[in-house]
Amino acid sequence: MEYLRNRVPTNGSVNLWWTSSVKKTALTSKKTTFQEPVNLTEAYVQIVYPVRKEFLTGHRLEGVPYPEGPFTNLHFPFENNRLDFSSFIHTPHHLSVSAKTWIEVEEDGVYPFELYTCGAMKLWIDGEQAAIFSPFTRNIAQKREMTFTLEAGLHEVVVYAEELAERDVFFYIELRYKGELPLVNSVEVAHDPEELTRGMELLKSLHFEKDFYEEGDIRLLYDATLIKKPVTLSVLPEGQALTLQNDGDSVHLWNTEAHGIEVNRVTFSLPVGPYELKRDLLVGIAEQSKTHLKWSPSIRERKIQALHAIKELGDLSITRALVLCETEGILNEEALAMVERSITTIEQKEDCSDFHLVPLFFLITRYRYLLSPALLSRIEKALLSYRYWMDEPGNDVMWFFSENHAFLFHIGQYLAGYLYPEETFQTSGRNGLKQYEIGKERLIQWFTTFFTYGFAEWNSATYLPIDFIGFFTLHALAPDTEIQAMAKRSLDFTFHLIAHNTYQGVMSSSFGRCYEDTLKFRSLSEISFLSLVAFGKGYRTAQTRSVALFALSSYEPPSFDNEVELAERQWMEIMLKQGVSGVNTYLFKTRHYQMGCVQQFRPFEHGHQQHLFNVALGKVQYFINHPGEPAFSGQNRPSYWAGNGTMPAIYQYRNIALLLFSIDEQELVHAIHSYAPLERMDAYRITNHHFYFACDGGYVSTYFSNPFSLTREGANTNREIISPGLVHAVVVRCSNVDEFSSFEAFVSDQEQQHYTFDREALSLSVTDSSWGLVRAVNSHFTVQGREIITDYPRDVAIQKGVFYP
Repeated sequence: MEYLRNRVPTNGSVNLWWTSSVKKTALTSKKTTFQEPVNLTEAYVQIVYPVRKEFLTGHRLEGVPYPEGPFTNLHFPFENNRLDFSSFIHTPHHLSVSAKTWIEVEEDGVYPFELYTCGAMKLWIDGEQAAIFSPFTRNIAQKREMTFTLEAGLHEVVVYAEELAERDVFFYIELRYKGELPLVNSVEVAHDPEELTRGMELLKSLHFEKDFYEEGDIRLLYDATLIKKPVTLSVLPEGQALTLQNDGDSVHLWNTEAHGIEVNRVTFSLPVGPYELKRDLLVGIAEQSKTHLKWSPSIRERKIQALHAIKELGDLSITRALVLCETEGILNEEALAMVERSITTIEQKEDCSDFHLVPLFFLITRYRYLLSPALLSRIEKALLSYRYWMDEPGNDVMWFFSENHAFLFHIGQYLAGYLYPEETFQTSGRNGLKQYEIGKERLIQWFTTFFTYGFAEWNSATYLPIDFIGFFTLHALAPDTEIQAMAKRSLDFTFHLIAHNTYQGVMSSSFGRCYEDTLKFRSLSEISFLSLVAFGKGYRTAQTRSVALFALSSYEPPSFDNEVELAERQWMEIMLKQGVSGVNTYLFKTRHYQMGCVQQFRPFEHGHQQHLFNVALGKVQYFINHPGEPAFSGQNRPSYWAGNGTMPAIYQYRNIALLLFSIDEQELVHAIHSYAPLERMDAYRITNHHFYFACDGGYVSTYFSNPFSLTREGANTNREIISPGLVHAVVVRCSNVDEFSSFEAFVSDQEQQHYTFDREALSLSVTDSSWGLVRAVNSHFTVQGREIITDYPRDVAIQKGVFYP
């Protein structure tokens, strides 16, 4: 046996491991009720379900024996500091795994570590129990400081870890080294360690030419200097084989025409001796002929076009089945399969089954005549046995606690109760009439809160389509005119938000909740298709759950053209306080660019999935954040691109924004970065402290107080600007051809501005050729000495003006 070795620096992690397979065991518990408040903010909330309480009763790790294996999986860390088994499981499951590694020290001494986990872990060193750490805090890692007295030499470390999976589960362990004495992490391998290292480096070098392809060939690039002879790379899940040569640097993967409209998480698998090394990359594909169709100026005709587009290329979901019922006049085999999948999800009370539940009411009302007696009976049984709220006994882990989920559960209870008033609902024991009355009361309460505060998950391209499922269903099917009117008012309000925040048919603003794909590939989000049907400006997408209901509905949004259309040289600013917590959202728009933020939102606190700052011009979406984890395209919350580990203080006045970062030392990444896809820019330039780019007549300047660099290798090649350090000042200034005759003139102007940054006081000022002295310090924001008010009204405030008359 040989050893694959990795020196662990101070604050580095032990991340070479042999692991067992993850054991997954479905968990049942006593059916019971419970009560927790619905989360009326965008932040993550810790809810302890009864299933977890029962699981933890009397659950101890003391009796867990020393794991004997087999340890069959060799874990390669790449950027991830954690031994990570996070996943999404729709029903409760007990997860457990064992892992083995070795640490080598040069001298006798005391070696300090921090142990991190969300679930529980038990650790042995050289066969002797060394630690038990069992916080079992769902999705929130806890830390324990430990010291191990070690003699010089090699020491075996074995860990047993477990967690209860409740829908999204963060299941990982981390051993972070806090000492100064040299320490090496190693694993036994039955192959040449140098070849394994080259294989890892080869996979780390993989990247796409672009993040997003609209035409032509999709090519995968790599570092050929790491290849001694041709190697074969497998593409999963397709199983396609790619041959990488040492006399080239790229290989053809796919053609855009052969693909639908999709965001692909592609796994590349490389065999090295007896081992498989794997690496994930994300890529968006949307061939222009599929997204850039000719759409009618009439909304009624666009709805018909949308139905046919969804029939051809839409979500494999119950809403596409509804479209097939409408266009085909029968419940064909394809539609039946989609309906049955949704019914199974509802029967098993899976998390997110409420997304399937609400559209089911369209099927059993509007298309009831197409259903066989057996299918209708199965649907009715599923509805009568469903759990509509946590006051009804259950042992599932359905999520009731965000505004979109709560809304859909209330709709389900309301409509099911109305349709079956005399039937007994098995889970609650109530009759349908009582379910209807309770559901109606809860809906009125939900709408009352919504009309007072707006969306907690403001502007979210991910979650607004889920709310739309509910709005369209109530607009079409609610038996009470009062509820119908509330649904229409909500639809008008939400389409108004979309009209405000859309730039060239794409939602381009701050978001209360986001994911990597909804930031990088925004034209592929469902909001783009909703905008297309509503206003004739947007993109056809493969995400169609709410678009299908829109196309099937009689609803037509008001026209906001007079409000949002901008003439040459005209600008518009939009200010709105959203959510119970009072989030001050700001957006500044011109014909050439759009820049938006949340003003001073919980600065320097740990973030979740809030997207706080964004610039759009042409086809470029540009943003800056503090990575919440080191793994590229990881799926934690916050992740590398989505959200912030530590949130910045942001101050924006029209087309200039000042961002201040003071990153917690406990964060995993000690740097900030910007998403900067060069392939979509017309031009870019890097100087000592500035990154500039131009697109479609718009210009952007970014000043970084700390040194920065363009990423030139690996997954983020040519699409990332990264700046190391814990404390940063950033100034972003937008402009266009109306203000400066050329990109060069804009760059020259910005190079002459003066920046002053006090790191201790977190005070930042800049002289601007248009605005004069702009200064931010201690929540005060001034322009030419005038205090800028960043606390906004609950009703949207809009101001328009003209630049450079």
